[in-house]
Amino acid sequence: MAETLMWVNGKQVDPAAPHISGLDRGFNRADGLFETMRSYGGHVAFLSRHMRRLAGGAKALGLALPDLSEQVLTGARVATENGWGDSAVRLTVSRGVGDLGLPPTPGVKPTAVVIAAPLPPTPPGMYDKGISVQIAKGRRNEYSVTSGLKTLAYAEAVIALTAAREAGFDDALFLDIEGHVAEGPISNVMLVKGRKLITPPLTCGILPGITRAVTMELGAEQGLTVEERPVERAEIDTADEMFYTSSLRELYPIVRVNETMIGAGRPGPVYQQLHQAYAAGVKTRS
Repeated sequence: MAETLMWVNGKQVDPAAPHISGLDRGFNRADGLFETMRSYGGHVAFLSRHMRRLAGGAKALGLALPDLSEQVLTGARVATENGWGDSAVRLTVSRGVGDLGLPPTPGVKPTAVVIAAPLPPTPPGMYDKGISVQIAKGRRNEYSVTSGLKTLAYAEAVIALTAAREAGFDDALFLDIEGHVAEGPISNVMLVKGRKLITPPLTCGILPGITRAVTMELGAEQGLTVEERPVERAEIDTADEMFYTSSLRELYPIVRVNETMIGAGRPGPVYQQLHQAYAAGVKTRS
């Protein structure tokens, strides 16, 4: 816990001490949302986009939230003062403390927690050599009423990632109920075929990723044809390249899915082109 900073409702606290009630609906109902952001030396990348996504999720849940941007910026600033350089900043919000009934307790004040920490470690060679992924047994449910919301209910992602690593893979990949390619446990996915950049649509039950959206913009600017459409499972086998996108890890290449080698089995030129463009613009692009 030494390399973790925490604020609860704007007040800095000891991360090792108890702060959240057992009656908090985020704890006992997963009734809340979160955003994970990357700070580049104190600059929180795409903060306004993250806050808009949070606001959209809060509206869907009927959750009234104040503007929490300053709390996030405080976390990033103190992390930089701690000498961490780049850091991970997570904002978690719940409906707050209520009774044990299923319906929300009226008049409850939301709980907001900001956690700042050094960037988590990545698999060795992730960017240079690429990663392997296992198709998960579970599916993304595109018919769920919480589809596309970044809620606190992440047990399915934990199970899929744990199973993949126990099987010798680096990560997992979800299909949706209809069998289309969906996303990773903590990431969006993109395929490359020639000069086409292909990614599943939000209708496949995926999260509207911030890095996903930026990468699509960069792809168009780099002269790629960007296709947002359902992706059949079989298309993985004929892809030239494949990679994941996430706020903390940026863009990272996939070189094997189950037993299928992707393209030449190494990070490809389109991935490298887009990752370089992302790294060059991450501090200036809003």
